Amino acid sequence: MIKHANKILYIGAGYHIEPVKHFPETKNFVFIDTQPRSEFDSSHPKFYSGFYRAHFLNELVASCQYYGFILYSFTVLDKNYYKKIINKKWYYSSWFYKIPADINPTMLVFHNHKTQQKLTYYASTNIKFNMSKILENDIATCDGIIVSGYFPEKEILNYFVSPKVLFGYTDTSYVLENDEDKQNILHFLHNCICNTQYYFTEFYMVYNNSGVIIKCQDFKHFIDSQEDYYKEQINENSDTNSYSEKSLEFNNV
Repeated sequence: MIKHANKILYIGAGYHIEPVKHFPETKNFVFIDTQPRSEFDSSHPKFYSGFYRAHFLNELVASCQYYGFILYSFTVLDKNYYKKIINKKWYYSSWFYKIPADINPTMLVFHNHKTQQKLTYYASTNIKFNMSKILENDIATCDGIIVSGYFPEKEILNYFVSPKVLFGYTDTSYVLENDEDKQNILHFLHNCICNTQYYFTEFYMVYNNSGVIIKCQDFKHFIDSQEDYYKEQINENSDTNSYSEKSLEFNNV
């Protein structure tokens, strides 16, 4: 039986708003991303215009509207944060050129009046540098967390006041590949099995292409389930290619 979380956390959400459709029973979502300030905020905390995504917020609002979520409020949480991350060149040029306002930590609240769901989106927000009381409380009160395409840094575990349900999407590799993985929760899940129970209560695999959710016995079963999923995908692609080749041969006769 699928556990329906009351409030789900998703770090590194980007424009991936589709999970709101996969969890119709969930009434509150908390999404976090370091964009538009940067996609590489942890490794390059100083502001660099090449990493800045100027159209991110407009496209985010459009993505939310597509799923019926309308922007209700827009709040800059730290209006002076930019002073900590711009260099002297940017600071003096700001006398003549306006520094992008959306590089400061910002909270956008969306409502879907049809489904009675609420989405709180923290933009230009890095949990290492931009933690606030309101964000800390939002993380603490979530009882589920989505992992899709990005693994939150292990610091997020410091804000878990109680274990959460993990919903992992099939579009993500859960294999440890390099030293950078040591800084995120994937490394914790693989290497701290005995402590996993203190942070995660259950594991569910979410099929990215359909939204189908299956329950896993534990993290090992979760990994095995994803491997089985990939094998199925490979077999399906192989069958499709084989059918296409036969059709081509038939048409050429």
